[in-house]
Parts: sequence; C-alpha cells; structure tokens
Amino acid sequence: MTTSITLEPGVSLQPVQAECPHCACCSAALCRKGRASVLGCAGCTRADLRATVSRCPCSASLTEGTAAWRAGMVAATLAATELPLSTPLENLLRALADGAETVTDPHGLLVALRLREFVQTRGGLLAVTCFGRAYLAARDGGASSSGPA
Repeated sequence: MTTSITLEPGVSLQPVQAECPHCACCSAALCRKGRASVLGCAGCTRADLRATVSRCPCSASLTEGTAAWRAGMVAATLAATELPLSTPLENLLRALADGAETVTDPHGLLVALRLREFVQTRGGLLAVTCFGRAYLAARDGGASSSGPA
C-alpha cells in the first residue's frame, strides 16, 4: 500500500531535525547557530517559537564559549576600564566575590549587579558570575581566570 501526501502549491515539508543532546528545547542545528550568535537560540528562530527556546542553556550568556558569553566578557572588561561601577556597587561586588555570606544592601544596589549579570542566585545564595570576576580582574589590572586565554 502506498500513501501519498498532497501539498498545496508553495507548501513544502521540513525535514526532521536531530534533537540537541544538551537541551530539550532546540534542535542540534539551532543550538549550533545559537552558540555562534550573540542573540542565542531565541534570536535564530521564528518569532512564534522564541518563547520555547528563550532560556536555552546551550546559547546562554553565562555558558562559557558561546558568542553571548564572549560578548559579556568583553562588556565586563570594557566596563571596568571605561565606565567603572560606583564605589558602593564595586564594594558590594567585591564583598560577594570575597565570599561574604551576608551583605547589606539598603539602597537596592544588587539590582544593578544582576542586570549586568555580575551576580546571580545559585542554590538560594548570591554568587558572583564569570562576568563579575572578569570585571574585578580588569579593575585590579589582572587577567580573568575564567575562560580561555
């Protein structure tokens, strides 16, 4: 028995794409494109599917080696050298980087550090990201230990 499919003119079938081995939201081909783009997987897909892939870990800015990660490291270093944080913000970032278990933030400064992705919450605790560490290393005149040389 032969099954035939009739398509309307101008309509074509998309070939099935291999699933990404690292996430459940994308195809392997999309994640390859997303890792190479500062826009990530969401920026490489149709508008109606962006919500599905918007948090893909394969192309996330904090995933080492992605184009978005490289751009973030450059931005953190440039911020350190060209437009440093205010003294209270930098002191707060340094306290967190030095392992302070509790920090006082009476003026809501953590929001600015979160927006720059210098800190994030991991396991219910605040942690300095690779971007925050790159910023501090550049401020101190050294190279960041996070990432390739």
